[in-house]
Amino acid sequence: MEQTTMLWLLAIVMLVGSYLAGSLPLVMNLSE
Repeated sequence: MEQTTMLWLLAIVMLVGSYLAGSLPLVMNLSE
């Protein structure tokens, strides 16, 4: 794989990870 593709994949994974980390506490609070 090219280096740019790896960087894009890393950036997308980081974005999804931070989004999930931010939305999980909200879901936990709502479900209780």
